[in-house]
Amino acid sequence: LPSDPAALAASPDDGARGARALDAALVSAGWIVALADVAPPGLFAPRWLEPALRTAGLAGVVGAACGWDDETLVGLCCGALLADVGMLLLPPGVAGAGGAYSVVQRRMMQTHARRGAELLAPLAAVVPLVPLLALQHHERFDGNGYPSGLAGGAVRPEAQVVAVCHRFLAAIRERAYPP
Repeated sequence: LPSDPAALAASPDDGARGARALDAALVSAGWIVALADVAPPGLFAPRWLEPALRTAGLAGVVGAACGWDDETLVGLCCGALLADVGMLLLPPGVAGAGGAYSVVQRRMMQTHARRGAELLAPLAAVVPLVPLLALQHHERFDGNGYPSGLAGGAVRPEAQVVAVCHRFLAAIRERAYPP
């Protein structure tokens, strides 16, 4: 993928809006996480940060193409950047496991959405979408997701965008952990 999120967009305006939202999200997420003291070890490690940046960039472009306002786009990008923070709270044998998960590892891995949302809860006062997207980014429209098995309109559209971007990028690129 190009390093410029704007190059991903069908419309130059959507690409530019997505790129601006990502820039604003990076600035916001950096100071918010630092001030709230919610950064677990490894948050800024390249193997975790690179997929987060790609997901946030693509989500910003998709959100712009959906016609969402700039405030929503920044919240979407912030949430996409931090959606998988709960993975850093898992034991190394789970979070860094390559290949298929055992049943026990899968159950433990699926706790990352709720753990991340709990860690990011203090940020809701500043960017409400951040903990919500951490919680819902593995929910599926058909109800087969986790952690709550939400379906249809119970899954926020922003979470659906993050989920689709997350899965798409996982399908085309090697990641530090299985999708």
